Amino acid sequence: MCHGAKASSQWAAIKGAAIPGHNHKQFQGTHDLAACKRACDQTSWCKSFEHYGRNCQLSRKRARDVSDFGTEGGDYQSKNAFRRITYYERFTAKTVLIPNAALKGHNRKSLYRGQTVASCTQHCIEEPWCKSFDWHASSGSCCLSDKKASDVGGLKHDYSGDPYDYYELAPRTHLSQLYEGHQAMAPSPVTQSALVGAFVGAISLGGIAMGVIAFRRGWRRAGQTGHDLLDRDDEHIQLEEH
Repeated sequence: MCHGAKASSQWAAIKGAAIPGHNHKQFQGTHDLAACKRACDQTSWCKSFEHYGRNCQLSRKRARDVSDFGTEGGDYQSKNAFRRITYYERFTAKTVLIPNAALKGHNRKSLYRGQTVASCTQHCIEEPWCKSFDWHASSGSCCLSDKKASDVGGLKHDYSGDPYDYYELAPRTHLSQLYEGHQAMAPSPVTQSALVGAFVGAISLGGIAMGVIAFRRGWRRAGQTGHDLLDRDDEHIQLEEH
């Protein structure tokens, strides 16, 4: 059923896809990618843009707003020209949704039946490696992946019956999780008092050896309160920039 399944910190990038017929402002031959992003940021109605070469097209629409996302047509003259386009959508929530598409061949974890989009999103957030998931609505299942569309050159848009939707997790969601994890690991007032007492004792006794003993006692007391900081490893979460 599941087949496999990540742009800067603000944009999801889908290569070889576009919103035909929904371009509302165009810059021909004048905008590199950075300039195109700035143009969208500075335009209040801009929700997405397409970029190829130095051409930039801003849109009021997102992939979820149209029925023909990822299909060829509109202003594009050939299949090869269409494949050179990269669609960018800004993250305004925890995920970006690309309907009727999936990340083929990159599953890392499958969750079968009884799932919702919300539960799959939460599972992805809780896995440090998760960047995206494919949602299979008819079975209530999803496939989590450590890849995103821009990692593998795009999505598959031509499944029979369009059973899948692709969700890409905003990188800042993992950043927030990392920050909250570090906050949760901060020493308690009891731990802090024990450590401060150890250092003060070291200074007042005036001896290096006594200082070491006091410091060890402080850590031992911290462990007895349930905060064994010596044995706890920080969770490593790697963020990627495009």
